[in-house]
Amino acid sequence: MKKLIKKLWGGFENELDKKGVHAVTTVNGKIQYYVTKKKPLDRLKAEDVIKRRVWKHLIPRKTNVEQMSQIKAQIDTNYELHRDGTDMVGTLGGCVKIYTVGKMLLKAHPNLAKKWPNLVETNYVGLTNQHVVANDITKAEANLIRMPYAGKKKLFQSDGIKINAGGDKYDVAFVHATTDAAKTRLRQDFFNRVRGTQPPKVGRSVYKRGRTTGLTRGACTMSSIIANVKYGDKTVRIRHAIGFSGMSRGGDSGSFIVDTETGKPMALLFAGNTKLTLGISAQKIAKKFMIVF
Repeated sequence: MKKLIKKLWGGFENELDKKGVHAVTTVNGKIQYYVTKKKPLDRLKAEDVIKRRVWKHLIPRKTNVEQMSQIKAQIDTNYELHRDGTDMVGTLGGCVKIYTVGKMLLKAHPNLAKKWPNLVETNYVGLTNQHVVANDITKAEANLIRMPYAGKKKLFQSDGIKINAGGDKYDVAFVHATTDAAKTRLRQDFFNRVRGTQPPKVGRSVYKRGRTTGLTRGACTMSSIIANVKYGDKTVRIRHAIGFSGMSRGGDSGSFIVDTETGKPMALLFAGNTKLTLGISAQKIAKKFMIVF
C-alpha cells in the first residue's frame, strides 16, 4: 500500500533515475523533463524511454521532453588560493539571523521570539552554499574560507570564521564570525537591507550580485524544479529549487537571488547552465533551519 501511495503521489520523480534525464518541472499542466540529448524513440532502450503519462500528487499527467545541457554547481574551479590557505570558490550571499536555542519552542509557538525574546537565542551568520565552503557537497566538514561578498572586496578580511553545513539536500552553509569586528559587520548587513523572503512566482523580475559576473538581472521561470545537479564527479538530487533565466557562471554560487520589486531574497543561487540558473527557495531554507532573512 505504501509503495502504491508513493507512486501515485511522486511517481513523476522516478523518471529522473533514467539515463540522461536531469531535471523535471511542471509547465502548463504537463510534466516537463529535461534531458542531455533528445533522441528518436527507436534509438533508445526501453528502460530509457520517458513515460507518456506519470503520476503527480494523485493526478495522472502528460509528459513532455526538452533538451538542455547538464546542470552544474556554479563554483569557480580555478579559484584563487591565498597564502594562508583560504580559498574563494563562490559568493557569500548575505547575512541572516538564526535561532540557536529554543527551536522546538519556536516551532510550536512561531510568535515566541517577538513576545518573549529572552527565551530564545539568536546569532547573525553569513549564508552561502555547502559546496562553496567545503568544495564537496557530501562533506560535513568545511574549510576555513575568506569570500567576497555581494560585490564588495571581502566581508571578513583576515578575520577567522567557522562553518556549519546544512546538508546536501539543501546545499546551504552558515558562516559564523569568530571576532567582534566580523560579528558587527554581519549584524549591520542584516539591518541595512530589506528583510523577509519573497515567494517564487513565474515572471517576476530578479537580480543577483555574484563573485564572477557581478550584478545581473533575470526573471523567475519555474516556481519549482527538481534537478540532478553535477558536483564535480558526483550527482546530487536537489528538490527545493526555483528556476530562473540564465544569469550566472562558475563562482556565483552562494549569491542571493533578490526580487527586484520588493528587495527580498527569493532564492540562494547554487547551480545552472547557459540557459538556466537554479536557486534554493529562501522560504524553504527559512522554515527548515529556523532563520530570518
